[in-house]
Amino acid sequence: MNNDEDIMRLWSENNREGDRENARRKRPAESRRERKMTRVKRQCVSKKSHHNLSEKKQRDIIRSKLETLKQITPNCLKSDISSILDSVIEYMNSLQFADFLTVLQNSV
Repeated sequence: MNNDEDIMRLWSENNREGDRENARRKRPAESRRERKMTRVKRQCVSKKSHHNLSEKKQRDIIRSKLETLKQITPNCLKSDISSILDSVIEYMNSLQFADFLTVLQNSV
């Protein structure tokens, strides 16, 4: 072998060893605090999405119950919550008053 071939062989061997060292070298480790912050962020996102789904489910339940109240209450024409509740309160008061009159008639 001549001198140039030896140099090339040594250079390629050193180059391969450097590649192995780079492959073994890990990226800088995150600090414990950074790992914790990342984990907390992931948990928060998960909790938020779960909370949003729970809230949507609750709103759907309330909406369906209000619709049921509107259907069983006579003279309930409007669809907003306060009007539905006002109509239900008036209807319940009229039922209580009718019951009171029935009790009075039976006692006389």
